[in-house]
Amino acid sequence: MEQITENKRANKRIIYLLVKARLMTNTNKITLHSYVNDQDEVEIILSL
Repeated sequence: MEQITENKRANKRIIYLLVKARLMTNTNKITLHSYVNDQDEVEIILSL
């Protein structure tokens, strides 16, 4: 149960950072790079 709470907190932090990045860069496309594997790249398109 504690792990779920921790994950939710981390997810909220990620969303906050994405929104902040969106506002700072004024673009709808934000590319996320994985620290675990450099091959992993996720493109998130935010429409706010």
